[in-house]
Amino acid sequence: MKVDAESMVLLEPGSLALPGGTAERFEGGDFGVGLSYFLVRTPPGKGPAVHRHPYAETWLVLEGEATFRLDDGDRPVGAGATVIVPAGRWHGFTNHGQEPLLMVCLHDSPRIIQEFRDQDG
Repeated sequence: MKVDAESMVLLEPGSLALPGGTAERFEGGDFGVGLSYFLVRTPPGKGPAVHRHPYAETWLVLEGEATFRLDDGDRPVGAGATVIVPAGRWHGFTNHGQEPLLMVCLHDSPRIIQEFRDQDG
């Protein structure tokens, strides 16, 4: 589905949900848009494995507390923070709060491309 000058696309809440119920995935290329995102609701103590992208990633922390892992150290952040990681940097995050972590993870790409570092790396 492409967005054009004549119409608007509305995606209802939950329509992009991934199995497991903790994230929604929007790939802008499916709609003629050059931006993609995850809307994540991460439970306490959880987060993705360390990974990287060939483009920058920006997070908007809406609710909760997280620790971002980067190849140069850990950084705690809270609600209201914006976090930007440049292209190619290994990173991840963990919800270190007591409540669910709500974030929008913006990908500067029409497709989400992720490379996960193996457990030994």
